[in-house]
Amino acid sequence: MPDSPEGSLVFPFEYSEHHLLRPHFLGKSSNKDDFEHLSNSAPHFTPLAAGETDPEHISYFRKDMDAAVDAGKNKGKAKAAKEATQEVRNAQQQNMRRQVERTQVALGLAPPSEDNPDLDIIYIAVDVESYERNHNMITEVGFATLDTRDLKGIPHGDAGKDWHKFIRARHFRINEYKHYTNSEFVRGCPDQFEFGESEFVDLKDMPRMIASCFKHPYSAKDAHSINEEERAKRTIVFLGHDTKQDVAYLRKLGYDPSNLANLYEIQDTAAMWRAVTSEQSTRGLSHIMYTLELESWNTHNAGNDAVYTVHAMIGICIKDLQKKAVSTNDDDEGGVSLLPEKKVNVDKEIKKITKKFVEWEM
Repeated sequence: MPDSPEGSLVFPFEYSEHHLLRPHFLGKSSNKDDFEHLSNSAPHFTPLAAGETDPEHISYFRKDMDAAVDAGKNKGKAKAAKEATQEVRNAQQQNMRRQVERTQVALGLAPPSEDNPDLDIIYIAVDVESYERNHNMITEVGFATLDTRDLKGIPHGDAGKDWHKFIRARHFRINEYKHYTNSEFVRGCPDQFEFGESEFVDLKDMPRMIASCFKHPYSAKDAHSINEEERAKRTIVFLGHDTKQDVAYLRKLGYDPSNLANLYEIQDTAAMWRAVTSEQSTRGLSHIMYTLELESWNTHNAGNDAVYTVHAMIGICIKDLQKKAVSTNDDDEGGVSLLPEKKVNVDKEIKKITKKFVEWEM
């Protein structure tokens, strides 16, 4: 007997001690006709002789019956809750799927549509590191900016590697906590920024430095002059890996990216990966980079991880297109899958899919 009646079709009648107030076995049924026959053959109620039962047993029996009815109702509620949870999960999956498709359009990997227009996006990836023994002590903030204008007409290369050179990276270390390095739960490496020189900033100046990364020239060193009208047209996507934590850290530092007037959405590479692979669990950034065959040296450095997040975003979008290309090729070849050594055919399929959009890209 299960511990809880909600988990079973059988309900324990604990208090019906009198034999006439206990369920009696009538038989088994495997179809509706058998069930109706057994129901009709059940003994009819007849008045009980004196002494056969008492009000106390009747009271217990009524409580058992009420509990059995409630258990049936709860089972219905549990089923409804499960269905509602599945609906939420399906909606989240669809939203993640649309996020990937919007990114493919923004990167020029897919044509714009009514649902996914070309929004001339600037992607700004953020990663924040804190001290493992006190997460209020934020030690590093990393930024990686990718302007989709820089990618026009440029082939992406294997897993997007030819676009990596257009990423603008910055790494801020907070002076007050620069001597704190993680070593117990993860191996911190704040002094091993792979994409430039680290910038040391006082804690009180961090809100201003963070804000500068979300404004023109968007971390570009050789920015050209631009008027206010052009600035207002640019659209920002905040990018991260498990972004909720990074947004919370930025708020602790005194800057809330959700207040940006030109913020289009907050995008999460962990969610994008689940959308492409249909995995239920959230994968770490290092796992995704490894699976995409992309290098990721000195992770848990905020500047490096911000850059790797952009690498992952690009790689995920290309991987998804490759999967679609393989599926298209399988249909053409009668369901025969491409072998790994024929990966070049995948690239040909991608070119075939996007060929008619070359004029739009130029």
